[in-house]
Amino acid sequence: MLDLPEIPNLFSPCLPAKVAHDRGIAVRIGNSPAQDILHLRSGQVIARDASRHHMVNTSIAQYRRSLVVVAEGRHSADELERELRRIDVFAYDANASYWRTLVDQMRA
Repeated sequence: MLDLPEIPNLFSPCLPAKVAHDRGIAVRIGNSPAQDILHLRSGQVIARDASRHHMVNTSIAQYRRSLVVVAEGRHSADELERELRRIDVFAYDANASYWRTLVDQMRA
C-alpha cells in the first residue's frame, strides 16, 4: 500500500494493481465514487470514470497532501481552494480538475 488515507465518500485505497490505460499501463491505487484512481508512469494521479479522465495531482506526494487537507474538513471552499492550489497549482488549474470540481460542489 502507498499509505494513503481513506476518506469516506471520496477515496478508498486498495492494493496497487496494474490496469490498462489509453496511455499504456497505469497502477490503480484506489477508488473514488464511480471512479478508479490511477497512478500513471508520468507520476500523475488521475481519476478515471467510464467516459473521461480527471486530473487529480502531478505526483503521489501531492495527492497524499491533498487528501490530508480535505480529510481535515475544517476549510471553507475558498480556504480549501487556496490550500489545494498551493499544493499543486498545475493540477488544480487543469481542464477537468478533480479538486476544482470538488470545491465547485462545495460552493453550490
